[in-house]
Amino acid sequence: MYTGFYETDLDKIALCVESIKTAKMSLIEEDGIGSDLNINIFGWKNNELSTVVQLKNTFGIPKDDRIASVIEASVIMRRGWGITEFTLAAEGYCSIAPAETSGKDLAQLFAQRNSPVTECISFVHLKSDDHIFVAMPYQVQLGRKVNFGDALWFDGGKVMRDIEYPAALKASLRLETALIDDSLNRETYFGTLASAVMHCGFEIFYRDDI
Repeated sequence: MYTGFYETDLDKIALCVESIKTAKMSLIEEDGIGSDLNINIFGWKNNELSTVVQLKNTFGIPKDDRIASVIEASVIMRRGWGITEFTLAAEGYCSIAPAETSGKDLAQLFAQRNSPVTECISFVHLKSDDHIFVAMPYQVQLGRKVNFGDALWFDGGKVMRDIEYPAALKASLRLETALIDDSLNRETYFGTLASAVMHCGFEIFYRDDI
């Protein structure tokens, strides 16, 4: 778990991007072309990284079940850890010509020759009243190498697809947080919360000293 203060949204996104890029390169090196990262959610409290969760077997779960799992886990993190910001990282497709590809199936366009669509990892940084959408395009090359392009910054409200996931995270940030009873053992308290998140289908890394 990374520690330290990340005061700006850009600092937080940069940390997530570098972490996910490293994970992607390791995954391709180990499993080869076609290997996709599971959904990752970074939880922030008072500018510190407090939780990181990864949805196991992301692509083997029906979409409605994935969304339900994200909703349940985000509520636990918000109420239990007092998370104030989330950063969502997920595999996807992005277009360098969003006006041209608006309303079209990006996966189908990606398969076409000279397509403006590329594979990417998308990052959505969310607060209760704001969000930032960044896409990190990449190409998998021979030798199990990943070549990342320059980050693309979008007006998320206009071009973001699958908005159910960020919408669920943002909605959870509007919930009241639970007060931590100082008489409780913090290791036991946060361990119980972590077990609840794992019950939702996630792996979790967390801090119990916040």
